[in-house]
Amino acid sequence: EVLAVALATARQMKARRQIRDVLDTVKDIHPEKMAFETVRNELRLARESSDRLREVAALQRLATLELGLGKPADALEHAEKAATLTELLGERGAEARARRQVADVHIAARRFPEALAAATAASTLFQQAGDVRGAADVMQMMSSLHATMGKDKEASQMYMDQRMLYKAAGWKEEEAAALLYIARLHIDGGADSKEATKAAKEAIALYQRVQDKAGEANAM
Repeated sequence: EVLAVALATARQMKARRQIRDVLDTVKDIHPEKMAFETVRNELRLARESSDRLREVAALQRLATLELGLGKPADALEHAEKAATLTELLGERGAEARARRQVADVHIAARRFPEALAAATAASTLFQQAGDVRGAADVMQMMSSLHATMGKDKEASQMYMDQRMLYKAAGWKEEEAAALLYIARLHIDGGADSKEATKAAKEAIALYQRVQDKAGEANAM
């Protein structure tokens, strides 16, 4: 089989990225149980070779498959093992992604407080790693989790934190979009319209600075 040859070649070359790509393809096109056995074998080989980052990748793919097979406890175990390994390796970006996966597993099991704790850790790690997009995405996840738990004030605060993250990074269009969302939250929550107007005006000013006519029109 072509994929088997590609996987064997990547392993011989110790090419982590190619191994990950082939495993993702196996996961996408093969029945889950067949893909599960392929990833389990990859995990065994990664451990035998003492390649910890390769082991992390296999653990994360195993967790994803286990969720699909209706095994949330096993998925959580492997996702947490991946997070622990990345922490030991001092790989903040990799740990951030691993903590994000732990949050995803908790969400699938409707363990929202646990998901929020993992997402909070992921957000901090993404910021420490300088990954603005990763941190912003997790903040959006955290906002949704707060809203699900009936904590509207905290949900709104996450978008304000996201806005400040974009501002610090100089991402004006993203900051403007966050400001618009904040304005809508003020309106939907029945808050003082002055706050909504203020946020909208700031968004318009940012869109004007980057000459985004469509964004400016949407903010009007």
